[in-house]
Amino acid sequence: MAFVVKIHKNDTPKFPPICIGCRDTPTTTVKVSSDAVGWWSVVRLGWIYGKLTGKSYQVPACAACAKAMKRDRRQRAVIEIGVVTCAMILAAWVFRDWESTTRRWAIMIFGLAIAAPWFFFDAFVPEAVSITVTSESVTFHFADEEYALDFEDRNPSL
Repeated sequence: MAFVVKIHKNDTPKFPPICIGCRDTPTTTVKVSSDAVGWWSVVRLGWIYGKLTGKSYQVPACAACAKAMKRDRRQRAVIEIGVVTCAMILAAWVFRDWESTTRRWAIMIFGLAIAAPWFFFDAFVPEAVSITVTSESVTFHFADEEYALDFEDRNPSL
């Protein structure tokens, strides 16, 4: 599970001067960003507001860890899109002869059941660092507890 540190959205975070992945001396940075989420996320075109109010940070990393983190992020995105798409296509095929309202519910439940293992994996094997942005705060999710505690010591948390 991830270790969480929440700071005010307007604060500039101070990262420990160590690599986020291996705790060695950082030689570069890796960009971590997220669109803002909130009640507007469900409103049509709410993603525009989320994109405009999102945040991005440069986190210290060594070159090898930065490359691995970028690759991991791409792989997770491709796997998530692939799993959800395959689950929904399989569900639509399995329930192709059902009535419309029952079929919609069955597809949704079946798709969720097929995709659930990926979401559990994603929750229990977190990225080295990720963020969640709201209108008031930025929540940092760290895979390394020591790094999270060091980060928390350097930043006023909410």
